[in-house]
Amino acid sequence: MAAFERFVNRKKMMAYHAPNYLNIIHLTNRVIQIRSGQRLVDGKELETLETQIQATNPLTERDWLLDMLSAS
Repeated sequence: MAAFERFVNRKKMMAYHAPNYLNIIHLTNRVIQIRSGQRLVDGKELETLETQIQATNPLTERDWLLDMLSAS
């Protein structure tokens, strides 16, 4: 994920895709931390993350992220 983030930041020709990719990277990392047990979370934090996923724009993988969050 870190390598992909560096790649997106480095490639200027992808400037209009960059915000979407960076949002996906950031939110995916948070979901991975929750699902892998790296962080202990409570129900309120899960709701906050779900709200953030819903509100983030642009985000092409919103449905997938919500599915992954609810599977945890």
